[in-house]
Amino acid sequence: MVIESVVVAVVCLFLFFIMRKRAIESRRACSSPDCLRCTNYAALFSDGELNAKKSKFIQSHPTSSDITSVVEALEVMQSVKDTLQGDPMQAPTVFLLKGIETKTNWTDDPRLKTVCEKISKHSKVLLEEYMACIRSPMVNWAQNNTPSGVWSTIYLFNQGHGTSNRNLCPETAYLLDNIDCFMDDSIFGNAFFSVLAPNSIIEPHCGPTNLRLRLHLTLVLDPPGSCSLTIKDDLYQWKKDDILVFDDSFLHSAVSTSDLFSRVVFIVDLWHPEVTKLQRQFISELFSM
Repeated sequence: MVIESVVVAVVCLFLFFIMRKRAIESRRACSSPDCLRCTNYAALFSDGELNAKKSKFIQSHPTSSDITSVVEALEVMQSVKDTLQGDPMQAPTVFLLKGIETKTNWTDDPRLKTVCEKISKHSKVLLEEYMACIRSPMVNWAQNNTPSGVWSTIYLFNQGHGTSNRNLCPETAYLLDNIDCFMDDSIFGNAFFSVLAPNSIIEPHCGPTNLRLRLHLTLVLDPPGSCSLTIKDDLYQWKKDDILVFDDSFLHSAVSTSDLFSRVVFIVDLWHPEVTKLQRQFISELFSM
């Protein structure tokens, strides 16, 4: 049994390094041609109303550096999508806002202390409502592509829109409604339970934008140390009830070596603390769906 576990771990690590190399070279967010999420993001580039939305917002607001920085990022997005930035390890697939702080790990940033503490205090409720979800015949699951194993999600918010799963998680829904920096007003904002089955891999990929920070709260992890997350060149071991906040526009991936139990993480997308309220409004109106 021990030998089998070691073999699985070695294979998972080998596959990780192969996929990491390919992801850096291709900078692809997703390999599935049928991915609805990527289709929605791609539609942003061909949206004939995008320039009209931009012009309308600019005309109704005084010129400022906040607006100018968004317009500049938008022009890059529309013209040369493959050169959003120069760092191959940070390659957001849709939108890169320059001039805001860049780092991989935001967990200990004092600006996020309040929201981290608020979500952490609700870990027991979150776990209880997750368990209620998986027992309910009304729950709607979503499946993600993985090269090995199974990665499933239960969305409460999907690309800025609440789902019917919210009805199964009333206390969690109330919690989200009272987080000021939650991206519930943006196509880039999600809240969901992420379930990674035993011996599964999430291939290296970059998120769509550096406008958001992704918060993870680990709800289920057994045995300890059986699941890891790599962000850029840093390796993190999930720990039960621990919070991790990171910039998912950096290349990241996950590996589970557990033989028996799924890893369950509650994920919430937060606005980057240096994105101003005016920029939030502008971006949300530009990319409204």
